Amino acid sequence: MVSELIGNAAMYMGLDVRVTETHGLSQRGGSLLSYVRIGKVVHSPLVELGGADYIISMELLEAMRTVPYSSKRTIHIVNLRRIPPATVMVGKATYPSFEQIRSTITKETNKAFFVDAYGLARKAGGAIFQNVVMMGFFSKASEPLIERPFYEEAIRHLFKGKHIDSNIEAFRMGYEAGREMLSHITP
Repeated sequence: MVSELIGNAAMYMGLDVRVTETHGLSQRGGSLLSYVRIGKVVHSPLVELGGADYIISMELLEAMRTVPYSSKRTIHIVNLRRIPPATVMVGKATYPSFEQIRSTITKETNKAFFVDAYGLARKAGGAIFQNVVMMGFFSKASEPLIERPFYEEAIRHLFKGKHIDSNIEAFRMGYEAGREMLSHITP
């Protein structure tokens, strides 16, 4: 949903957009990798290894899995939510510590932000809004790529009456969290 919202916001702003997803086992609770490419002219939706400008991870362990797409210029936006995979649940693997995850990500990039999207989403009306919180944070971190009103237009279009107010509130909370975290960074 985040990739669709970002893609639509970019399209509403008049940019060329390509979006694709790799589903794998996501239909059964596994990971999903989405690519969004935005520009004046975009020919392919795929992002090369080391070629991501931004990575939005909805879960800590998933953030570690995206590291091959990172470079020093990549900005990681990571939800602090932990969702143990089945191998951890049955005792065949251990979930890495937050410090291990943070260290793995920050070895590859100069900027990583860890966001309590779950906590913010609950304030906006429920955990279901975590993805929109993350998109709000991304919108602030990626300014001026896509102007803020186009994200809200994308939310209104996608949800068409279903939880629009809660989604807009979640977006704004993510945006404000981004403003707060980014204000502590020296240029």
